[in-house]
Amino acid sequence: VLLDQYALFGRREAISPKSALTASAIETVCQCAPDSVPARIAHKHAAAFDMIGARVKLLPAHGDLSAQNVFVCGGQPWIIDWDTAGSPQPLLYDVFYLVLREAELGRPDLLQAILDGVLDAELDRMYAACDLSARPCDNLVLLVHSYMIHFHTIKCAGKRDATRHNLELLWNRLQQHCVGYL
Repeated sequence: VLLDQYALFGRREAISPKSALTASAIETVCQCAPDSVPARIAHKHAAAFDMIGARVKLLPAHGDLSAQNVFVCGGQPWIIDWDTAGSPQPLLYDVFYLVLREAELGRPDLLQAILDGVLDAELDRMYAACDLSARPCDNLVLLVHSYMIHFHTIKCAGKRDATRHNLELLWNRLQQHCVGYL
C-alpha cells in the first residue's frame, strides 16, 4: 500500500533525471571515502550508475522515512511527518532509506527482502508508474546510487553527519550483503 501511495506521488511530482548529479555524487563519495563499499560498487558498476543517472527520475524526498513516520488509520498505512521533505532524490530513495535505516537499527530483514527480490514486482510497478519500463538494474546498485545521491546532497549542504566515518560505519555493517558486487 505504501508503494502504491509512493507511486501516485511519483507520477505527480517526478522531475527529469540529472546525470550530472550522479557524477557529482560519485565524485563526492570517492573523495570522502575512496575505499568505502559505495565507492567500490560505483567503480565496479560504473555503466549501471551512468544509466541510473540518465534514466531514473527524481522526487522531493520525505527525508527521514522510518517506521515512526508511518501511521496506520482504518487499516491503511500513511506516511506522515513531511516537515523535512524537499531535496530531490532518486525514485525510491525514501523506500531505500527506510530499508537502510531499519537494517542499521538491527532489522536487516527488509534489506534482505529487497536484495532477494521479494519486492521486485512492487518495485517494477513503481518504476512503471514513473515511465520506466522496469528497474534499470539490480536492487543493491539502485540502493547504493540512492545512498550516494543522499550523501552528496547532505555533504554539499554542510551537514555534520556527511562524514567518512558515518559512511563507513553504515556500509561496513552492510558489507556482508554486498560481497558479490565488490
